[in-house]
Amino acid sequence: MNLLFIFTGGTIGSTVSGDYITTDENKPYELLEAYRNKYGFEHTYNAITPYTELSEQNTGVTISKLIRCVCDAVSGSYDGIIITHGTDTLPYSAAALSYALGNDCIPVCFVSSNYPITDKRANGVDNLYGAIKLIEDAISFRGVFVSYRNHDGIIYIHRASRLLETQAFSDEYYSANGMYYGKITKGAFIKNPDYTEKEDGMNPLGCVELPDVCEGIKRYHLFPGIKLDNMDDNSEQVSQDNGHNNSEGEMPSDNMPRYILLESYHSGTMNTKLPAYRNFFEKMYEQGITVFLCGVTDGITYESTSVYGELHIQSIYGLSPVAAYMKLWMIMSAGYKVRADELMCPLGGDRDNTGR
Repeated sequence: MNLLFIFTGGTIGSTVSGDYITTDENKPYELLEAYRNKYGFEHTYNAITPYTELSEQNTGVTISKLIRCVCDAVSGSYDGIIITHGTDTLPYSAAALSYALGNDCIPVCFVSSNYPITDKRANGVDNLYGAIKLIEDAISFRGVFVSYRNHDGIIYIHRASRLLETQAFSDEYYSANGMYYGKITKGAFIKNPDYTEKEDGMNPLGCVELPDVCEGIKRYHLFPGIKLDNMDDNSEQVSQDNGHNNSEGEMPSDNMPRYILLESYHSGTMNTKLPAYRNFFEKMYEQGITVFLCGVTDGITYESTSVYGELHIQSIYGLSPVAAYMKLWMIMSAGYKVRADELMCPLGGDRDNTGR
């Protein structure tokens, strides 16, 4: 088996220096040596390093570098690609690559570590083991994945487009709706029998060039008392035409986004009663700014959600907040207006077959 390793830094490529963890260009190769000592290693491989950063330093530009690097390599002679990456922004890079490649590509698997690999608590070597076993057993599955061992000792394989952010003070990863792709059991990859996904319903987005900073999206994680920012009443209005039109790529004025992305409470709800919020949504509609709400599931729900349509809120069913953000950013950066049905169009395994 012939592998390509793409090293990008992060904790898995870092060392402890005094009171700080810093990137170390030698550490990725120490990871391979630690793996060889624990599990043995018989495969051929090449290794490249498009950049070296702690993952909290990631921007749209570094994500774009990673996408270009993988797109250039994915059609080569490799059986699989393994990307070492930091944990802080792992779900964002993983989702972006899922949308760039879709599911019709050789297995690409992200590997990270909760501590530097010389720390006995580190899971990096086991995470690499999961990635290699996944690629060794890859017969009927393709696309982008994440290998990660939680504190239960199980190495889980996640669809990269479904990985949720970790909770504060936690270093464990989970998939949206708890639906992991599979796990490593007795040295082999076993697919989760309950896992389902919809086939790609749109073409992969390819090598979209993202800017350092995303200026076209304003994202809110909702909580009691949150103030939804006022927008400039004198700003030029944006066309409400939602059709694809590359010629309409102009941004609103500097203090106006093109899209609002709200992250609902866990039950898919938000405060729809407060007058200030209702006024905000009406104002956004008048100015042609589309408001999306993610974290929503289809089916029976709470009465507060019945006015979403009245408030011009477009629900995005089934997508995690990270996936919704990256999909929106990438489509927008490609020069298109975005509709809710496009965000929900399955790509890279981001939606399951239940309609959630």
